[in-house]
Amino acid sequence: ASASGSVTGESNVGGLVGRNSFDGTIKNATSSVSVTGDDLVGGVAGDNSGMIQTAAASGNVIGTGTGGSDTGGLVGTNSGTIQTAAASGSVDGTGPVGGLVGYNGNFATIQNVTASGSVSGDPQLGVGGLVGSNENTVRDAFAVGSVTDIRRGADAYNEPGGLVGDGGGTVDQSYFDRQATDQSTSAGNAIGLTTAQMQGHAATENMDLAFGETWQTASGDYPELIALANSDSDSESDPPPDTDTDTVTVGGQEVPIEFTSETASGERTVTARNAIDVIDAFRNDNADVSTVLSVIDAFRTEQQL
Repeated sequence: ASASGSVTGESNVGGLVGRNSFDGTIKNATSSVSVTGDDLVGGVAGDNSGMIQTAAASGNVIGTGTGGSDTGGLVGTNSGTIQTAAASGSVDGTGPVGGLVGYNGNFATIQNVTASGSVSGDPQLGVGGLVGSNENTVRDAFAVGSVTDIRRGADAYNEPGGLVGDGGGTVDQSYFDRQATDQSTSAGNAIGLTTAQMQGHAATENMDLAFGETWQTASGDYPELIALANSDSDSESDPPPDTDTDTVTVGGQEVPIEFTSETASGERTVTARNAIDVIDAFRNDNADVSTVLSVIDAFRTEQQL
């Protein structure tokens, strides 16, 4: 599922759905929706009690509630499970405010996620690069967006966090870029690293993530979730085969053929397009069409159509 455009509402406002209930599943979803609401506001869902898996949000999210507005780049408040997700839009709210999730409640789990959008809010209710306030579990995650303290309340007692703003929940194997977030601390056990330590191959040495299974490195950039990486990523992938057409003479008659080059293995095959047993598979790493045809002619026995 995918969505784009803009949405404005009061409570339970999301770019894809307002609320994902406890028995609901959102999977393989993308949202570029700009979302504005008073409370429970998120780039994909305002409120998640179910499962969100393999999802990405890039729209900007704004929570306008004066008494606090759970606001997140992906989900406003989470009491379910979020796995393999990313948010890149900017997030602003009164709090709790997080680059991915505003409030991660009791029994809620967030794993294999990342947030890169800027986050701003009043830290009295929790402001973090990934999660504003965490009461349960955040694991295998990182945040790299700037985190700004906008003290709307004069008596604000919390400081914003590079990964998590506040809360007594568990944080495992999770990181934040101290330079990019402009924060030196985080609630929980989040580890602050430099940009250089989190980008390229260096990430494998400094971040205890499942590289090769769930995550992959990117040259000059932060790790990517393999499931979300697009065709333009730095991961190695084989381009589609190149196919040309030509003809060869068999028994005094021209036979149309297709010539296909498989880049991954260097295999080059030529096959007849009509039902005659003229051409067998041929392998040659660098030969062009004319070279391949000359080799085939040299080894072919003349056959009648």
